[in-house]
Amino acid sequence: MISPTSLPRRAGFTALSAIIAFGAVQTPAQAHGASRIKDITVTRTADGTHTLSWTPRKNGGTYVYASTDSQDPSRSGHLVARTTSPGALVPNLDPARRWYFELAPRRSPGARGPIATTRHIALDGPANTRDLGGYPTKGGRTVRWGLIYRSDDLAEATESDRSRLTSLGLTTSVDFRRPIEITKSGPNRLPEGVAPVLTPLQLLDGNGADLDVALGRAMASGPAALEELLGDGKAVKTFTDIYRVMAASEEAKAGFRDVLLRLADEKQTPLVYNCTSGKDRTGMMSAVVLTLLGVPRQAVMDDFMLSNTYLAASHQKTYASLASKGFNSELFRPLLEQRPEYLQAFFEGITTEYGSFNAYLHKGLGLDQKTITHLRHTLTTP
Repeated sequence: MISPTSLPRRAGFTALSAIIAFGAVQTPAQAHGASRIKDITVTRTADGTHTLSWTPRKNGGTYVYASTDSQDPSRSGHLVARTTSPGALVPNLDPARRWYFELAPRRSPGARGPIATTRHIALDGPANTRDLGGYPTKGGRTVRWGLIYRSDDLAEATESDRSRLTSLGLTTSVDFRRPIEITKSGPNRLPEGVAPVLTPLQLLDGNGADLDVALGRAMASGPAALEELLGDGKAVKTFTDIYRVMAASEEAKAGFRDVLLRLADEKQTPLVYNCTSGKDRTGMMSAVVLTLLGVPRQAVMDDFMLSNTYLAASHQKTYASLASKGFNSELFRPLLEQRPEYLQAFFEGITTEYGSFNAYLHKGLGLDQKTITHLRHTLTTP
């Protein structure tokens, strides 16, 4: 028999115990009005060197300002490049700090250009920590950088990671993990002064069953039992059901409401929320936040699917470990990797239960219009 505890640590399932990079991902710019620039990409290396590239809409020079303040780098920061090319290399920035770049059409404090940064927060331990800022909304605004962070658990954060997290200015951490998950992996290792909030959420299928329990039993019994549980498309169906059930779950609605009310309180932001892998409970929470703020559904889906990018290396290690123990690792792929149909099922569940997302906000989450308007105003920028 194979004990589930013999597998690597981070999977999002306590039965697997664990599954589980500096990457370059295009980040939509936080715009100040109409911009001469679009499609900004920011990447960074471990020594603090940042590479920026963009697509110009008009000819002319670009002034690049850098600041550790996300709100107005051209006013709070300093000029790091002036170029007529569609890109810039910015070396020698403190690698322990988080840097925001404003691409302005002229050299002037408050020059009002689009703002961009790296979406991924590269850490030595956690792999799926990122900023929800930069996404354009349907109303012509942009989600503000540096206020809302999503993550896998921070239990394996190193001292260097804690220093990097300190640079985010976090005030609140909301942990969706259940007590059994925290006992197994450990509490989040947070910077000093960050208020920890435990809001446990459980993932249940359409029959009210806990997949963790069933998975643990199947793994203990052996490959045949696992094939019976997950094979022939059962894993995808089970996970689709889980997402659909979460739309009406009283526990999930209470947890999501709690996070939104904390985001509405400026004293509690910047805020980070997490689960174990930062993909399912955290993914649904992020979808609710972004949709409330008016981000188009495709961009919401793109953010949801990014977990596959940042967890890919960890997943490959897990598949290899499973195969070495005689399991069909492909059975686990639907559990570990995001699929569009999962998030689609969540939104379909909302529509079935409430008729519309707006009704879900009001009737399901109990938010009044004043709070919704306040969130849209404070968490986005023109």
